Amino acid sequence: MKGKFLSEQFVDCLKEGNTSEAISMMYRIGDHVHDLYGAKSLLAVAREFKNEEVAEALEEMGVKDFVDEEKVKELGKELIKKAEKGDLEAVIELIEKGANINVENSHGETALLMASKYNHTEVVEKLAEAGANLDEPDWMGFTALWWASFNGCLKNVDTLIEKGVDVNEEDSYTESVLMVAAKKGHIEVVDKLIRAGASSSTEALMVAAKEGHTEVVDRLIKAGADVDESNKFNETALMVATKEGHSEVVDRLIKAGADVDKRNEFYETALMVAAKEGHTEVVDRLI
Repeated sequence: MKGKFLSEQFVDCLKEGNTSEAISMMYRIGDHVHDLYGAKSLLAVAREFKNEEVAEALEEMGVKDFVDEEKVKELGKELIKKAEKGDLEAVIELIEKGANINVENSHGETALLMASKYNHTEVVEKLAEAGANLDEPDWMGFTALWWASFNGCLKNVDTLIEKGVDVNEEDSYTESVLMVAAKKGHIEVVDKLIRAGASSSTEALMVAAKEGHTEVVDRLIKAGADVDESNKFNETALMVATKEGHSEVVDRLIKAGADVDKRNEFYETALMVAAKEGHTEVVDRLI
């Protein structure tokens, strides 16, 4: 334990740029100078900090420049657990010790994905800065950005976009992150994604109209979503909003020029749908 404790202090000296104390510490460590700091030899750590004086002294003591690849994976698994809990201090330490930041658990989830899933913004930022794979999906096709969009976590969305994530990625169900944010009504995230280059798709407009998210509908229309494009049932966003009784959304779509006379696969217009569903307020808006 003493050697381990001293090796930790040795690395602290390297971080602080205290070369003379680091060299002195090496001799106090004794045989533990050959121990690993996480997955890395102390020589590998010294070279990481670009301290050639310390590196030469370690070489003279017979220390090898070595990284234990199995330990790298092991630390990576531990990193996922700490990221899930939002333990920033532990995450930083594991990264310093050489953990593989892109290793996956049994569900294909990385540390970054888990941190985003549970809204741990500082951990997401640290992992992104450390070079984590931003676009890596889990077995369901969900990515860090997907979870940030689903949760409405603007800070994580900002971080991932700043680091270059693909804003037009889709999950296994071909849902884009914009669709996910639109469905949940996260207007700030929708706005951020559009500004970052996400395509304002008809599908996103459809889900926003179905859920009655008026602000999101407005933003998608402004971004150029086609109000008259149909889904596989030949329904437009107007018909979807009408069916659900979302009168404000119906208003917005009509003002945006939606064709009130278009018909679905059952040859019904929006007015006919509104009457059938008993949405009298919507009927008034369509007449």
